[in-house]
Amino acid sequence: MVPLNSTPKRDVKATYVVAKKITRWLLTVMVILLLFYPSTSEDGFHYPDFHVSFGTNGTAPMTDLKISVYNYTEKIKKDANRQMDKITSDYFNWRLETEPEWSTTLGVHRYNDKLESWNYRDFETRKNKAQRFLEQLLSIKKEDLDKTHSVSYDILKDVLTTYIDGYRWWKFHPLNPFNFLEGFLTNPKELVDVTPFETHADYLNFIVRIEKMPRQYDEMMETARLAIKYNHTLNNVSVNRIPRQIDELTANKSSFPFIEPFLQDKAAFVLGNTLQHMTERMKTAIKKFILKLKAVKLFIKNLYMPHTRKSWGIHGWKNGKQNYIHILRWHTSLTNITPEEVHQKGLDEVDRIYQDILKVMSRLGIQGTVQDFFTVLKKNSSFLIMEPEGALQRFREIIFDRILPELPKYFKNIPNLPIVVKNTPQDGIGGEYKHGSEDGARPGIFYVNIRRPENNPTYSMAALTIHETVPGHHLAESYSLVSDLPPFRKYMNWRVISAPFYFPFYNSYLEGWALYAEYLGEEMGLYRDDFELMGRYIEEMFRACRLVVDTGLHYFGWDRQRAIEYLLNYTSYTVEGSMIEIDRYITWPGQACGYKIGELKIKELRKKAEQELGHLFDLSEFHYTILSNGPMPFYTLENVINIWISEVISRKL
Repeated sequence: MVPLNSTPKRDVKATYVVAKKITRWLLTVMVILLLFYPSTSEDGFHYPDFHVSFGTNGTAPMTDLKISVYNYTEKIKKDANRQMDKITSDYFNWRLETEPEWSTTLGVHRYNDKLESWNYRDFETRKNKAQRFLEQLLSIKKEDLDKTHSVSYDILKDVLTTYIDGYRWWKFHPLNPFNFLEGFLTNPKELVDVTPFETHADYLNFIVRIEKMPRQYDEMMETARLAIKYNHTLNNVSVNRIPRQIDELTANKSSFPFIEPFLQDKAAFVLGNTLQHMTERMKTAIKKFILKLKAVKLFIKNLYMPHTRKSWGIHGWKNGKQNYIHILRWHTSLTNITPEEVHQKGLDEVDRIYQDILKVMSRLGIQGTVQDFFTVLKKNSSFLIMEPEGALQRFREIIFDRILPELPKYFKNIPNLPIVVKNTPQDGIGGEYKHGSEDGARPGIFYVNIRRPENNPTYSMAALTIHETVPGHHLAESYSLVSDLPPFRKYMNWRVISAPFYFPFYNSYLEGWALYAEYLGEEMGLYRDDFELMGRYIEEMFRACRLVVDTGLHYFGWDRQRAIEYLLNYTSYTVEGSMIEIDRYITWPGQACGYKIGELKIKELRKKAEQELGHLFDLSEFHYTILSNGPMPFYTLENVINIWISEVISRKL
């Protein structure tokens, strides 16, 4: 008797034979149908290629057919990836060609004899070029790309559409090339510092570039005249320092920065008997450039400044509020964010951080208001390191002795790119970071201002170091530099005056990460006492206040004095420091909002991942997922994090 749950062997064999015949019949029908299809379908599927792939297997078993289909799918993916690589490469090379000074800073020297055009007539040409790149990009089916290329697709699409959509605002900030925050006058030696002087051609290219500078400044003045015509000039505080900057720079022709490379011993060795001729040619170029700078000074004083906008914020322009909304979204990469929302977030964060400061004061046994405490801190000379080398050494100790040993607990695959601490080349802000090269030959540099000890009291050193170096900017830049990401994702050019008609550099991702790093520093135990923790809260309070005063100035109609008083009420800034900061926000609307908005978004993504993954959440993996992908808009980063969450869950299942 045959058990009820079994099947006779002859029935199994018969079933297999029938199934095999049916399978072959279906495959034959499939091939016949495919042969009569047009060569390419509407969705781009190429049948002849598929026929070849399929035909090589004849009536082979279904497993071989699956292999053929898989191989063909992989071919489609490779072709799409190659097409994507070409578009990103062509786009990046176009950026380097149209912004040659930036190209030089990146170590790409084929445009070292050229300068960027500031002719407003080129705006439309560039927009049209970006449109053509976008059309090429959209011709690729995103689903044919692998994961890395798919992210690049989303980022490049955002870069190009942001730039193209921003063209509608070309008559606003882009017509104002002069301001006290950026440009040659803010760091006259930078062009010399980033230019190589190893060959005769290097020196010649530099001379040719300087010879073109008068024409470039003519273009700037012509463009600024158009700002006057359209009544879209900057406020007086954005430009009133420029005449003095020009006077200081041109006071001594013999010490003009551009002549320095020709006075060094290397010049005699490289240039040989052409040294005198080349030096004289450089001096002539400098003389003409100085004359042009003096013309710029007269233009600023006599023509531009009498027409500067009367309102402190850009709300005073016609359609200024709408312009500010687009600028805010450009800087935060949050497409639906509103000035009202940003302002309220700022107020809420100020209240929260204020309570954190009060808790620290209570632990320290300090009575009075927060401002009373700030006053005590500023008057206490024990928090100041007066000896310059001692201050630099303190920063180095924080990096190498305190932070780096803790880093592997919170990060994986940590790049081994060097970081050094140096004094700032000129008096200015407390500290800033300049990234190095991806091969490590040029280290990242943490510049600190040791000329003014009061700008860097010991209680604020840890927070500043964390923000600018590790796990802040240096670590983030290092992950990006050592990655296999395409160059357009690694390198982004910062510009003050052009938003929203400029290529986004994802300020909110970059600065948001650095502020998140300060928050993470508390979790890592990097603040050694309550005074250093207070230093962190002071910095965070400052970033929260920026949300309030930036939106206040440009959207809600605040005047300069009200904004200054707000900083004085809630931060440790002096009157002079507050004035400089507010003038920065007046000149560069929206940018200062990126820090806190970005930090809040990263915290939001972390909380989401922790909730969805539970015990599967790995903080080092979360950080790696963010940093290894480089700067991007937040909606793309959110997609990246969602995919990572799904992958973690899938691996567990």
